[in-house]
Amino acid sequence: MDKEFEKNILDAIKNKPIKNENNEDVILNSAINMVADNVVSKHKLRRVQKEILNKLREYITATYGPLGSNTVIVTGNNKQTIQANYSKDGLKVVKNITFNMPLEMAIHSQIEDIARFVEHQVGDGTTSSIILSSYIFNGLSYLEESTQIPPRELVNRFIKITDNIKDRILKRKQECDLDKIYKIAMISTNGNKEVSNNIYNIYKEYGMDVSIDVSISNDTDSKIKIYDGLIINEGYSDPAYINNAIDNTADIHNAHVYYFRDPIDTGEMIAYMEQILIKNIFEPSQDNEDMIPTVIISPRISRDASGLLTKLITLLYNYNKDGMQSRKPPVLVITNISGTDEDITSDIAKLCRCKDIAKYIDPNIQEEAQRKGEAPTIDNVHEWYGECELVVADTDKTKFIRPKAIVDKFDTTYDMLINFLKAEIKKSKEENADALEIGRLKKRLRCLEANMVEYLIGGITVSDRDAVRDLVEDAVKNCASAAENGVGYAANFEGLLAATEAKKDNIYFDIDYSISKIIELAYRNAAIDLYKSVVPEKEAEEYLEASLRNKRPFNVVDISRRIDSENPGDDVLTSINTDVEILNAISKIVTIMVTANQALVQTPELNRY
Repeated sequence: MDKEFEKNILDAIKNKPIKNENNEDVILNSAINMVADNVVSKHKLRRVQKEILNKLREYITATYGPLGSNTVIVTGNNKQTIQANYSKDGLKVVKNITFNMPLEMAIHSQIEDIARFVEHQVGDGTTSSIILSSYIFNGLSYLEESTQIPPRELVNRFIKITDNIKDRILKRKQECDLDKIYKIAMISTNGNKEVSNNIYNIYKEYGMDVSIDVSISNDTDSKIKIYDGLIINEGYSDPAYINNAIDNTADIHNAHVYYFRDPIDTGEMIAYMEQILIKNIFEPSQDNEDMIPTVIISPRISRDASGLLTKLITLLYNYNKDGMQSRKPPVLVITNISGTDEDITSDIAKLCRCKDIAKYIDPNIQEEAQRKGEAPTIDNVHEWYGECELVVADTDKTKFIRPKAIVDKFDTTYDMLINFLKAEIKKSKEENADALEIGRLKKRLRCLEANMVEYLIGGITVSDRDAVRDLVEDAVKNCASAAENGVGYAANFEGLLAATEAKKDNIYFDIDYSISKIIELAYRNAAIDLYKSVVPEKEAEEYLEASLRNKRPFNVVDISRRIDSENPGDDVLTSINTDVEILNAISKIVTIMVTANQALVQTPELNRY
């Protein structure tokens, strides 16, 4: 790669104009569409894509790093409802940025998806994922135009190189321990010692498999509550079920839990579900009687049951329209359960003392089972339930708190499950069983043994509590990911090191080398953006070079730990999956944007590009 081409790549990722030999701006694919239609040409599309990405990078950089500033987010539409909230949470800021044109709005939504994905997976990294996306997209766009490489080939090569980088990152993982949990929390909360100590103490007391949920306290003091319960990684099937507007959760107290062991995809199974909803929800609702708190669990529900569920969803949304969200029918449907969660759901059903609602192929066997009371009938299926003190679902998980068998001190179901799984794991290891099967057993055991902790955030005002809650939620997710997957250096340093090494695998002047260079430069620029939040730009560049020499990141949280001190970056830790998930998100979204060669807006009138 000659120096001029490399300089052009650097200018491209920073979105600087590329000059030709006459010092004129190079404009590529500049054909202009003079006909009034809704088609946006590739050149115009690229211009808008880069403009929106660069604007979002500019806006989000203001929140970057421990000294990043709060953004004032104004909500409400009249004097009575307008309020100001303060946040430096990257995802929250991005969600509240709006554009007024369709193409800009669509691109903004895609970038928000990147941040949301990263936040969901590892908590941290939402801001840097947007910054990196901008730099990488600018570079790939320039490379595509300057080399005329087909977009699909460019994307395939990009994915191959990012896979190599992700492999390199994962090989560097460190084992997680309590000391690292504290350091991860300190980085994730920008040096908040109180929160970091609380998270450390939770892990110290309840183990590395602890599940921490973050919520709001009803007074100024933060609190920690402990629950007996289990979690599956599947949330409510529709936001209509939300009845707790503060946390956007569906909370079902003293729930009757119905466990459909098999999919609800036959006439009989659908009729069973319908009967449960009629007896527990619809009839009491019509008769102004108390409805029965109901939770239905099924691995899958077929489209044939959609009419019934649509009726239920419509009923729930009517309560939203009437401003009675908290008075909704206490009902929740959990479905689309797969993998290890199927096993965990079965364990939960046992602990709730649910009776299985299952399919029968042979009607004679079913009739005999019904006669013995071992299978439900259409008349008694609503009585075929287990019990749980509280079931709480959000978009991606459901918690079963204090199921019946755990509440009952004389019930040995829980201990029997624990002993069974330990014996199965030992047996599987002795027999050199499949690693995936051993992994499933271990996950079930971790789920059963894990403690559930609720971290309640206190504060004087709503904005005060929300600001701390944003920090705690990110730190909790990042610590959980580190505990499960391992630890690496934070500040996107693992990605930077791996990208720098991966570049050496490719031939000079080759397209793969150029892509590797783009990724490396994107990480370099993102690092300088971060370091600039605490030191001047020239000093930030010096610290970056020193960091790369020492293979340790600059500690931007504690700038007293200068780069020439002993092990200056050993405190700068995060989940090893942080940079991996950022690259996953960028690969999914940015590559789709690169392969788009035109856009169709809704009407010609909206095509002002």
